[in-house]
Amino acid sequence: MSVISKTKQVIARSRSILTIGLAALSLGACDDPLAVDIVGTITGDGINSAASANALRIGALSSLNAMTAGGTALFGPRGWIDADLLTDVWKTSSPRQQNGELDVRNVPNTSVNLQANYAEMHRARARAREAVNALEKFMPSPAWGIGQMYVVMGLAELQLAEYFCNGVPMSEFVDGRVVYGPPLTNQAIFNVASAHLDSAITYLGATDATTAQLLNVAKLLKARVLVDLGQWAAAATQVAGIPTAFAYPITFSLTTGDNAIWTHNTSVRDLTVGDSVDATGTVANALPFASANDPRVRVLGSSTGTSSQGRGADGSTNLVVTNMWGRSDAVNLVSGLDARLIEAEAQLQANNLTGMTATRNALRAAPPALTPSYTPTAMPPLAAPPNQAAAITLFFREKAFWTFGRGQRLGDLRRLIRQYGRTQDQTFPVGTFFKGGTYGTNVNFDVSSLELNNSNFTACLDRNA
Repeated sequence: MSVISKTKQVIARSRSILTIGLAALSLGACDDPLAVDIVGTITGDGINSAASANALRIGALSSLNAMTAGGTALFGPRGWIDADLLTDVWKTSSPRQQNGELDVRNVPNTSVNLQANYAEMHRARARAREAVNALEKFMPSPAWGIGQMYVVMGLAELQLAEYFCNGVPMSEFVDGRVVYGPPLTNQAIFNVASAHLDSAITYLGATDATTAQLLNVAKLLKARVLVDLGQWAAAATQVAGIPTAFAYPITFSLTTGDNAIWTHNTSVRDLTVGDSVDATGTVANALPFASANDPRVRVLGSSTGTSSQGRGADGSTNLVVTNMWGRSDAVNLVSGLDARLIEAEAQLQANNLTGMTATRNALRAAPPALTPSYTPTAMPPLAAPPNQAAAITLFFREKAFWTFGRGQRLGDLRRLIRQYGRTQDQTFPVGTFFKGGTYGTNVNFDVSSLELNNSNFTACLDRNA
């Protein structure tokens, strides 16, 4: 059964049994559009009311949660975590083979983690599309509900293109049946995401607080797409005026699910914070997230010697935990910090190293909150780099510390190869892997084997960055 067929079954079930919060029965009643309070039930045979249309909207938001910082099941979707595990953000401290495959960068298309993440991103697309159709018919006002669903579509497509190889098909439902799509390049999928985020911006034209928040989200995601497409100046224009203090959090609670970063790092202990050193010695290209003592990545424990946090779930790997997030602490989906980093990269691209240095040092002098409860202490300024090559290295290092744990590192490492001319062995961890063998060469995820039911698909077009 294909990914899209499984998604269709999930949507069908959501029509009859999806539980939603009573406060969310009216779009206008939601103070936080990403918060879902599950306390009621809608039943019925079809989408034939505003309430059932809104239930589909909330179902799409559950997929957004799972493909980002949610997804706490060991074998379920762990979107940002698994993308970051392919880089230097996390290291496995788990006995599970699937974690090791991700960390060593040798991930088969049958990986259950890969399958879950791939399915969830397509599920988010499908759920959001069905919600748009229902909301337009039964609940067109307030329009931010429709705009929000285009945001979900755009984000899912952005992550599919940033995380997966060239060749992801984009199948659709047409008149109640699955129409299988052909493999598309990452650039083509970025263009699809861009169009959906344009639709979001069109629907987000009102001036109320909720719409204004979502408009900033849409603009920030649109700017990320533009950066992926190499349109840096246009990206900077897109985010101009978004305050640095702006943040749009993904929320968690004991009833709707835990923060997955806390779950896998602190509770389950199958991930440890990444470092430039481990039991084998120095890890080439890896940043010292665990050992740099940088206020943007607050940690407990050490990668070498005896860690104060003991060992991970495998009983052998030193555990380093970040205490930036607790069990129900929110994680920023996007923020004004992202806007400033986008502007700084546009300055880098224009070879305006003085401007880039000023933008970067302004953030260091007055750091924005990285979580609703944590703001780093101020950091001293960094000198302007002597040339653009040094500026590129410094910019991506700074960005990695600012955006730690938020699923952006894989896309950035791929862009260092695709847009800045570096090679995979100059960007991703390479050399001896601490659990045996050597690091592989994956710079993205293969398309899940679930897609093989699609007669238009046989394999990735290529595995290039």
